[in-house]
Amino acid sequence: MIDAIRDRRSIRKYKSEPVRKALIDQILQAGILAPSSKNWQPWKFIVATGSAKDEACRVMEDGISRERSAPFILERREHIGGAEHTVQIMKQAPVLIFVASIRHYQTMKGCRISAMRSLSGPSSKT
Repeated sequence: MIDAIRDRRSIRKYKSEPVRKALIDQILQAGILAPSSKNWQPWKFIVATGSAKDEACRVMEDGISRERSAPFILERREHIGGAEHTVQIMKQAPVLIFVASIRHYQTMKGCRISAMRSLSGPSSKT
């Protein structure tokens, strides 16, 4: 486990080839098996490909544009450039997997653990 965490990388370039459904299922299964407080598993996974992925990127771009013209939180304005860069990376990826919180308490920590498990799980099996 430590090797998977230590050796993980932040990927910013993707191949244009499609990702096999079996591999997506394996990634999701790793996330589902991630530990959570009292086994609440306060997350849902949303997989977006094709036009759904394009729509997710467009919605994010719209939100960034809105933030530029009328910021919701002024002190977050400095992060808009990073968000724009993230959208460009997302557009390259053949598949997007969103980890969404469905509970109000201690969810971000659990979602991060689940996401890390999802991303490190399959690589440790290959």
